[in-house]
Amino acid sequence: MKKLLLLLLLFYLPITSYSQLFFTTQSKESLINIGFDSINFWSFDLNTNNLIGPTFIDSVGGDIGFDDGNSTYNLIDSKIYALVQTDLFGGSDGGNAIVSIDTTGVVQLIYEDSLEYFSIIEAVDNKLYLLSNPSWSSSNTRFWSFDLNTNNLIGPIIIDSTGSLRYWTSTSNLSNNKIYVVAEDTSGKSYIFSIDTTGGVQLIYEDTVESFVSIETFNNKIYIISYHQGSNPNPIHFYTIDINTNNIITGPIIIDSTGMEYHNSTFNPLDNKIYIIRNGSSNFHDISSIDTNGVILLIYQDSTQCLGIIEAKINNSLTSVNEILFHNSKKLIKTINLLGQESLPYQKNILLFYIYSDGTVEKKIIIE
Repeated sequence: MKKLLLLLLLFYLPITSYSQLFFTTQSKESLINIGFDSINFWSFDLNTNNLIGPTFIDSVGGDIGFDDGNSTYNLIDSKIYALVQTDLFGGSDGGNAIVSIDTTGVVQLIYEDSLEYFSIIEAVDNKLYLLSNPSWSSSNTRFWSFDLNTNNLIGPIIIDSTGSLRYWTSTSNLSNNKIYVVAEDTSGKSYIFSIDTTGGVQLIYEDTVESFVSIETFNNKIYIISYHQGSNPNPIHFYTIDINTNNIITGPIIIDSTGMEYHNSTFNPLDNKIYIIRNGSSNFHDISSIDTNGVILLIYQDSTQCLGIIEAKINNSLTSVNEILFHNSKKLIKTINLLGQESLPYQKNILLFYIYSDGTVEKKIIIE
């Protein structure tokens, strides 16, 4: 009886969890001199506010840049996958490459193509989904998938042959396995499309006065950060859209009217906040958080470096009892015990943590 009570108490113990931001920086001097060889990799602990780094990414060298901010975080292998514009790795000048970056800053070439310009990358279920245009042109937007288990590139599927849209930022929603991409036409009209894993495209939302600069999804909501065209300075707006109905839920509300430029972002499901890179007229870049009500908080500031990609990572080993549920087809990756040791699943009378492919962790005990 005492053992049963002890096990029940352990079951209801709160478990500490934490999340980190990973981002890259480039010195402003290297940008001026057109030498993209001064790239650093950093981590920032959101619980302690400790900045760790830099790790100099010197294994790639040459003309490489993360400044476009096209990256994604893969929950399966805990790696960042980023698009880089580079003439490295034996390809022709102007080729586009996919690289992985682990949480220690080690960079590895995944794929390079001298004939395709990749503009979008998202990771879902250990596959990368990409959009590209051939030979740097704006025609024939193509959809690809890249299996990280087999390193096979599948595609392309032409999803847009009009040549009138530029696709440039995206997010993935793990509750429906769809990618949501932002596009803009030559008149400045902005669009949000969903793309499923087979390349099926659906228009979600369009706007003639707002330019979308960031988009994130969580819990079947799309969070949009935009600036209002025709104003000086351009006020930054924030609003949410229901994925199921495509209707605006809240906003747009003005969250910043200082003239700051907003760029690359990531969503942290542990605190329900967007973390976004901004830069201002006084020659500094920063990372700020935006909660789901549009409240901004400065996290980190740098006056000497240009910030590039940014991704959030949750510690998958220990997650609070309030599960982060945003995937209907999650897969079990591994099972661990209280000591963090890998264990066989479904053992009886032992408290176990079941870690799934979407980053969620279930705490279970089977009492016999």
